Amino acid sequence: MHIKEEIYSEIVKTIPIVCVDAIIKKDNQFLVIQRKENPLKGEWWVPGGRVHLGEELVVALMRKLSEELSLNIKSSYKLVGIYEDFFNSSSFGEHLYHTISFVYEFNIDEINNLDIFLDSTISKWRFQNNLPERLLKKMRFIYG
Repeated sequence: MHIKEEIYSEIVKTIPIVCVDAIIKKDNQFLVIQRKENPLKGEWWVPGGRVHLGEELVVALMRKLSEELSLNIKSSYKLVGIYEDFFNSSSFGEHLYHTISFVYEFNIDEINNLDIFLDSTISKWRFQNNLPERLLKKMRFIYG
């Protein structure tokens, strides 16, 4: 369910927002995106975003990969951790912004050619050797 922007701007200032993030691995490297919006504007991060009301986590994850990168990944995935963070701003301005994200990992070594088309919230993408340091410091990994 899509929330009207004026309502959502009040929600993000009031309660934690549930999100999903994707760690996409290929040849021991990680796909990262450069964000155009707050929080983390200009930083390299993993793709993802908020979960809509009535939307299962994995459905939200696939939607975000499709929206942000035009990716429809069919490879297996697993829940690897929970990432919680607090920011001083969101795309709605300066305020406390609290997110709780379920982080899933994909290994896409079997995919030879990725056709990636970025949405308006992302300026660039690349593969790099390490995940963003902030993610690694704040994520609680799930073992097993």
